[in-house]
Amino acid sequence: MLDFKRCRIDYGEQLSPPEGFEMESAVATTYSLDMLALLSIPVALFYSKNLDGKVNEKRLDILDAIQKTSDKVKIYCQKSKIIRPDNNMLISFVEDCVTEILPEKANNSFHPKIWVIRYRGKDKSILYRVIVLSRNMIYDRCWDVAYFLEGYLGSKQNKNNQPLADYLKYLSKISDFKNSNLFIKDLLKVNFKTEKPFDKFSFHPIGFEEYKNPLWNEKFEDLIIISPFLDITTLKFFSNGNSVNRKKYLFSRKEELDKIHLNILNKYDVYAFSQRVVDGEDDIELSEESEDETKSQNLHAKIFIGSKKDKKTRWFLGSANCTYAAMKRNYEFLISLDSKDKYASIREMLKIFLPKTEKGGIQIFEKYDRETREPVKSDEFDFRKIIHSLLSYLENKENFKAVCKPESRQSDKYRINITLSYNKIFSLKEFKITCAPYGWGRDLKPIKSEMSLSFDGFALHNLSPFFIWNIQFKPTGESKEFITRMPIKLPEGRKQSIFRSIIKDKDKFFQFIQFLLGSNDDEFEFPGKKEKTNHSGGESFEIFKHKQPLFEDLLKASSRDPDKLKDIDKVIKQLQNSGTDDIIPEDFKTFWKVFQEAIKVG
Repeated sequence: MLDFKRCRIDYGEQLSPPEGFEMESAVATTYSLDMLALLSIPVALFYSKNLDGKVNEKRLDILDAIQKTSDKVKIYCQKSKIIRPDNNMLISFVEDCVTEILPEKANNSFHPKIWVIRYRGKDKSILYRVIVLSRNMIYDRCWDVAYFLEGYLGSKQNKNNQPLADYLKYLSKISDFKNSNLFIKDLLKVNFKTEKPFDKFSFHPIGFEEYKNPLWNEKFEDLIIISPFLDITTLKFFSNGNSVNRKKYLFSRKEELDKIHLNILNKYDVYAFSQRVVDGEDDIELSEESEDETKSQNLHAKIFIGSKKDKKTRWFLGSANCTYAAMKRNYEFLISLDSKDKYASIREMLKIFLPKTEKGGIQIFEKYDRETREPVKSDEFDFRKIIHSLLSYLENKENFKAVCKPESRQSDKYRINITLSYNKIFSLKEFKITCAPYGWGRDLKPIKSEMSLSFDGFALHNLSPFFIWNIQFKPTGESKEFITRMPIKLPEGRKQSIFRSIIKDKDKFFQFIQFLLGSNDDEFEFPGKKEKTNHSGGESFEIFKHKQPLFEDLLKASSRDPDKLKDIDKVIKQLQNSGTDDIIPEDFKTFWKVFQEAIKVG
């Protein structure tokens, strides 16, 4: 339940396969996306590790997991909400996993946050897991909520799953994912189980076809609203007596409550997320050696808990805020949960949210109060219209053309030329729009109406289909920056070049092979310093016999886990296809042919 102290959920644990299963395919949605967080997700799916580790090219587990994941995971996100990451070559391996969705209007958002994962057991059984979250796919320390269901594939269709299946069908029409027909067909035959205190659930995709936000038509006796973002229209709706007969409790961020007139807030029992929690990390002195930075921990969970006339309690949780956009305009996803158990009741939840503490103790939520009746007006510039105009312009491939060619003087370097057709947004005096290909590493270049830009000096492994965009509102100096994928044909062999730049010598080759075999499971990074090895004569067999028991590990894998040999063969072929298999010793190539035959037989 929502016990802050005892019921903390790790994102990595939610994605990790159960014992005896492995991930077969997964579909996810998010509003905003951090590509570095996306890089770490395969590690959770394959190695059951959390998502808070550092993402770099030295991470053997990431390098291996993304090799296995690129065609098994599909992520849908809001266009313009991919956060610009630091330059990282590994991003190229997951770029095809991502589909960006641009809503029709500037004030609409693609805002759902779910995972639907298919696992296959060693006994060939199929297990599905659905995770409904309030959290985006980013590195974040805000307080969120998640609920997940699991169920095995059966033989009969389950009508409870139809809304979720319709939702995945809708997404697959925008951009299909691997084996989508089988994925959705089997999903309809899964018997998901709820756990106490809940005895019934319903999926609620919102924003397409006939699917609407169910909260707008619900009738409650009492209601708890937990929402980081608020607006006047929705608060008035829940307080007008038609939706909620009795008590209304509102839990939100202080800065959001400050924006609402007291005439509206006075109809609720209002509590603000504690500022001592928000600024909690600032109160902790980090050691000089620590590389961590203090970050705020604000409220981000979205939960509606209502009591019904039949003594049931109905919960709604997921992506929807207490805003009119979430109720009427956005793409959202909620799950409703019904319970007759007193431990899911409003009374019990209030005990958790507002516990009795000793004097001086920290309350997670504190009674909200302010002196002025008038709300605080936000002075932040709203970029939504200008960003939507730019993205709508870019959706037409005739407006933006990009070409990548080798530089004439240096055949190993590449130049990207882009041409933009005329659009008035580039001439607006209030804005400065700049851009550059991701991986450029220098200042973004300003765009003026009807112009061409050139970016040179790219190595093959630094090329990317993503472009960086920055929009600055000149009067205040505020700006918004994001990356989005653009239509550009890149040279063949780009990903092989990236792989080769990471597995750059014989030592790294053998370290990676041993990692794939599982003989160094605890070593998730290449060593910082390269060990001295005498690579002359029969160096490969010296490594087999003395440095590592590689031969024995390969023999064990051939009989117990031949898939490991297939992973190794894939690595070897990648290096061969890149034309740089010189790091593979000739003796090993000869030696490996024996195991290739074992793979074929298997």
